[in-house]
Amino acid sequence: MKNIKYQWIMLLALSLSFVGCESVMDDKKNLESLVADDVWQDPILIKGFMDNVLTGKDAINGIPEWERELRNHTEESYGQYGNKVVYDEILISGDYGRSGGNLDHWSYTAIRNINKFLENVDKCPKEKLLPATRNQYVAQMLVLRAWLYFDMVRSYGGVPLILNEQRLDDDLNVSRAKTSECITQIVKDLDDAIAFGEDFPMKWTGNDAGRISRAVALALKARILLYYACPQFSKETPAGTKSVEVRWQEAYAASQAAVQQLSTAGYGLFRPNPADAEAAIQNYFDMFTEDNEIDTNPEMVWVRRYAYPIATSGIDEAFRGGMGVPLEMTNAFAKADGTPYTDLVLPAAGAPGSTLTTSTVPFWIDREPRFYTTIAYNGCIFPLYVSGSGLTGDEDATGRLRHFYLFNGGQAPYGDPRRMESSGLSMRKFIDDAQKYHTTDGNRSGRDWPLIRYAEVLLNYAETAVKTGHESDALQVLRDIRKRAGIPQGTNNYGIGTPSGDALILTILKERQVELAYESFRYYDLRRWRVYTDALNGFKLNGMVRHGIKPDPKGGYPTYEALAALDIANEPASYFAMFEDQIHSLDANPINFTERQYFYRLSYEGHIKKNPKLEQTILWEGGTFNPYE
Repeated sequence: MKNIKYQWIMLLALSLSFVGCESVMDDKKNLESLVADDVWQDPILIKGFMDNVLTGKDAINGIPEWERELRNHTEESYGQYGNKVVYDEILISGDYGRSGGNLDHWSYTAIRNINKFLENVDKCPKEKLLPATRNQYVAQMLVLRAWLYFDMVRSYGGVPLILNEQRLDDDLNVSRAKTSECITQIVKDLDDAIAFGEDFPMKWTGNDAGRISRAVALALKARILLYYACPQFSKETPAGTKSVEVRWQEAYAASQAAVQQLSTAGYGLFRPNPADAEAAIQNYFDMFTEDNEIDTNPEMVWVRRYAYPIATSGIDEAFRGGMGVPLEMTNAFAKADGTPYTDLVLPAAGAPGSTLTTSTVPFWIDREPRFYTTIAYNGCIFPLYVSGSGLTGDEDATGRLRHFYLFNGGQAPYGDPRRMESSGLSMRKFIDDAQKYHTTDGNRSGRDWPLIRYAEVLLNYAETAVKTGHESDALQVLRDIRKRAGIPQGTNNYGIGTPSGDALILTILKERQVELAYESFRYYDLRRWRVYTDALNGFKLNGMVRHGIKPDPKGGYPTYEALAALDIANEPASYFAMFEDQIHSLDANPINFTERQYFYRLSYEGHIKKNPKLEQTILWEGGTFNPYE
């Protein structure tokens, strides 16, 4: 027990080093002499404990490094080692671990610390920890617990519901709770946090900006009830569970409350009225790249905060020239007038890597502004990253490289960003063009990572509005978002037209695909609507083969020919005089997402072997747990 006590104290000491409690040691006992009860008598140590939980590595899933593989299961990206789900090759034994964007979300370490906090915080006298401050702390921990349980439930369905600190003499093996019971508890935690009212700020400012707020609780409640109403969870409604109609009504009420209360508190779309398309492009870049955006940006409801060089996100390192984008994703972006893009017709499947056809379609011309802020294509100005410095080549006065991928002949050395991505395209969202490609420290940045944006809150509301008979409200959301994106109203309602029913739901999902691209939504959107296996207004992913493009230099040109003299935006013929765009398949087999993937299996080695009370999910080997209950 003595060793356990000292390990706990050292953990607390480490947490205090992260949160920077400025006077912990002033006139206090040596930290090594503290026991657990001492912590709950000291407001500074209480806050340190809370902040350690809130910022811990197990606290927030959804940052770029963790979700990277999930994008490979969609049209957003392609990676040859990250497609196990869509090929139905997911392991049925062993453990997944957490690194690299894997599928095992098991957050009980953080939940145990949250439960410890909630059970002990009231030991501190009120004259030391003021009731309003105590309420702020409790509310944040309740919301985080709800977030962590939701992250597991959307993966597995019901999970063990542990709401108290487990002790050594407790039965540590807990059975899975029903999915409906988990959702009820998650919503209760959020409602309890919201009920603190003014004690729980709608928006934090200054050094506290980015903390969990009441706005986060409202937005999360809306998101969670939306997910629970969707077909992933409502395909079956066994006795004792809520009907589909009730779920949609509850989701609509929560989304409506979130939109109204966040709007009243000053949240909204970032620069919603751009002067023109060029302004919209710059605005969209600025929304993700300006410093301290959580303080000045009304759209950022919740972010994972970073501060260079103390805590860096790796966004630039992960995305700068490092994520292959299939052509299916580029085709999702509309034309400049908002109408669907159909100019680049993709061929039927073929052997991966082999040329299926060549194209002279200048797909980068006359596209909506979000295309240019999200997709990096051959010839656009884009600050690529390379280890070290001194790389010259196609470099302009600011130290930026033109995004220039070649495929055949003289491939760039490993680690050189000019190496051809598997798809021939790359993701450029979140990347600051002002940064030089050869900066030090791996091009890691202190840029915050968005977890909840107001645009998502609006789009969540739009879905629930369609399903509860308020389609005009859903169409208005789409108009507002497209207007902010720089799409003109024109004669076709910002290119939206007048869809209804499932066609309108699909329109919203496609708008989410573009507006929320690479923010860790697409995979979950496809799962919750079961669009892998079940067609939605004629659209589904199963059977799809993703395509890439190889810009191959025509004979006589050096491997890396500068494009500075080419005006490919206005004279695409000059591009095709130098390059042959070859279309090829990325997937060896069509996407084959099976029914069982809508609720993941529990790892035997990681979980069931350690806790024999855990039932495996139905459709998996030996599965008896029904995730619809």
